[in-house]
Amino acid sequence: MRAAMTLLLMMLTTATAWADNVTYFDPTDAVNPTKTAENPTVITSETTEIGSEGQTTWYYVSGTVTNGNRIEVKGTVNIILVDDCVFTASKGIRVESPNVLNIYAQKADDGCGKLIAKHEGKNAAIGSNGGPVAYGNGPDINEPDNFEGTTPDAANAPEAGTITIYGGDIYVNGNIGGGDGGDGHPSNNKSGIGGKGGDGTIIIHDGNIVVYGNMGGGKGGYGHGVELDENRYQGGQGGNGGAGTVTINGGYVNVYGDMGGGYYGDGNDQHGNEGSGDVSFSWSKPSDMFGAQSYNGTVHLLKPFMDSDEKVYKEDDYEDGISGDARIINKLLYPYGTMYDITIGGNYDPACLESEKAHAMEGAEITLTAINGYKVSSVTVKDTENQDVSLTDNQNGTWTFTMPAKAVTVTPTATRFYQVSGSNNISCDVADANDKMVQNGKTYYRPEAAVNFQVTVPDGYIIQSLTIKDEDDQNVSYSANGTNAYTFTMPTKAVTMEAVTMRDFSGLTLIEGTAAFKVTDGTDDGNNDGPENLLDGKYSSTDASNYSKWIVDDVTNGCSVEFNTAAPVVPMANWKKIVVA
Repeated sequence: MRAAMTLLLMMLTTATAWADNVTYFDPTDAVNPTKTAENPTVITSETTEIGSEGQTTWYYVSGTVTNGNRIEVKGTVNIILVDDCVFTASKGIRVESPNVLNIYAQKADDGCGKLIAKHEGKNAAIGSNGGPVAYGNGPDINEPDNFEGTTPDAANAPEAGTITIYGGDIYVNGNIGGGDGGDGHPSNNKSGIGGKGGDGTIIIHDGNIVVYGNMGGGKGGYGHGVELDENRYQGGQGGNGGAGTVTINGGYVNVYGDMGGGYYGDGNDQHGNEGSGDVSFSWSKPSDMFGAQSYNGTVHLLKPFMDSDEKVYKEDDYEDGISGDARIINKLLYPYGTMYDITIGGNYDPACLESEKAHAMEGAEITLTAINGYKVSSVTVKDTENQDVSLTDNQNGTWTFTMPAKAVTVTPTATRFYQVSGSNNISCDVADANDKMVQNGKTYYRPEAAVNFQVTVPDGYIIQSLTIKDEDDQNVSYSANGTNAYTFTMPTKAVTMEAVTMRDFSGLTLIEGTAAFKVTDGTDDGNNDGPENLLDGKYSSTDASNYSKWIVDDVTNGCSVEFNTAAPVVPMANWKKIVVA
């Protein structure tokens, strides 16, 4: 007896178990959105049917449940997705008129329950079954105008019941709403007519809904033709798309297919017509986002929206997603009118910091970036009520914060630094590391900082010239600070330095005069009179015993001149043109 009772208890637990109560979230009740369902029945991996005709029933899913049946809804069924549950309906949920399905989550935030619904064949993933295959439901090829005795609607999909989503993560692989029309095949001299897609009614109040299929009406079925002989052929006709009614009041809804009416069915003679759907968009909170790959029928924007480029779409009717030059096709639409300004404030040059957006919606993550040349030591963000907004310093010259439902003012504390650049033989540094900043491979220094720099001079060379100029080409004074070491005070402008070294001829007996020479590895300036400004007096030989090879002023190919002299010579500085030997 005890064993029998245990077995009965196990059967109740797996097949018809219920909870004392389960809470759920109703976003349509702004005052008291959290409610409780008493004694809801659990849905398990074995469930095939939920609800009873003419009655309202409650069900829930908890944990991870994978159901391989096509679950049929009867009456009005309410399903609660318990937090963190994953409910996979591998063959979908059948909802046909006049039955009703309502889906709730326990909360609106991350971690709410998930439903994964998949289609099988032409059946909607959530909605009506697809139309059956029909045979010979077109005109008789011998009497093309006589439809008597035929059933052209035999492949039509049934109408879906009303499906309302109040929350949850809903991923649909297939249609939500009407199933697709069945195919029409030829039979007994009659061509086939594809079935009409099922009609569907979907209402969404909240949730994260992604659909890889249609939302609304189902697609029309394919119509196959019939060939009686080589001279007579009757083509098949595609079915019409279903007519969907979609009302979206909130949530994230992205449909990778048609929204509204279903697409027409093809036929090898002619296709059917697109379903004429009716879609209404009205957002309820700033985080709402809606979109579809395409629309069949009329889309009513009941409030203004904008796309990711902040283009505004006014309240209007959009036929097949188009109103004049405005197209909402394949665009995610965001609420318009809930954008809050981001102002860079404070007593400083506003170029020191930039925001990726000038205004943003509540919940958007905003990145602030320091501009090259500015050292930003701190940043604060306050809303219009002077309350601090939490800010994260990413330690890489950027800061991030989450946009509140108010305008904000960003106030940085910044110092303008200026760039120092120079020839490769100069290295700079400062005694105080706070006076120096490196951004994107460029070095900047604080104005009034003492900048120490060292000129690298090879053995046997001396500094021929040293220049420091600001960005207005004005000289910047400097003073010696050791061997080939110097110091200057950083101005409030960018600085460029150049050090030119030359061979140290001290102690050598040099001849200044004319000598026989030849030009090698060079080109002229195009005037056939030899390279211009051929000699500039810079020694370039890598052979320490040979003082007769000098660099020349031809930047194209780096000409050189070889002097045929017994002793080192210095070219005359006033030589401008030399005839090539």
